[in-house]
Amino acid sequence: MKTLISKTTASIIALLSACAISFGQASDSTYIQPKAGAANFFVEAGASYFFATSGDHDDLAGVGASIGWRAGSVVKLQLESGVYFSSKTSNYGYYNNPYDYGYRSEKVDITVIPVLFSPSFCISLSRSGRAELRFTPSLGFCDVSQSGRSGSSTAFAYGFGMGYTYHINRQFYADAGLRWLGWTSSGHVDTTGYGGLTLAGGWKF
Repeated sequence: MKTLISKTTASIIALLSACAISFGQASDSTYIQPKAGAANFFVEAGASYFFATSGDHDDLAGVGASIGWRAGSVVKLQLESGVYFSSKTSNYGYYNNPYDYGYRSEKVDITVIPVLFSPSFCISLSRSGRAELRFTPSLGFCDVSQSGRSGSSTAFAYGFGMGYTYHINRQFYADAGLRWLGWTSSGHVDTTGYGGLTLAGGWKF
């Protein structure tokens, strides 16, 4: 089943890429880079919902924002941050006396604040330049805090996403995508990962 899904996904990406090449050769870049001969910047804000890939973690949800520079028709660079909330089940042993001992479970609230550098590689999907397919790797750090513990831990964060961007006009765009986000173990923070959905809107200036 996993092999079939992988092959199907690869086929879809290949088909979209082939369409992008044929459409992109004659695309109009005024929607992508509205300021000819000048730097094109953008700000973006949106919401994400991630599904936990670890059995003891709940889903992760939150909001984020970014600022970036459109370096060309294919590449854009952005710095992003956000705040996301989740929880996990912690199991621990207790011992009061020889007749009172065992294991207990409790829910621990988790707050994650990532700071990520996220370049995007974009392929035009229409001759008008309005629609794009983007591929976005991410690297950075995240601050993770848990209820019941003082302080927080900083962990190395990484991720990858792909999405569909539609330029409404020369100033605004909307984006919907799929994303995977994870971080390494650090202090009391466990290595974990999440895969989910993102929705965002942006303003170009």
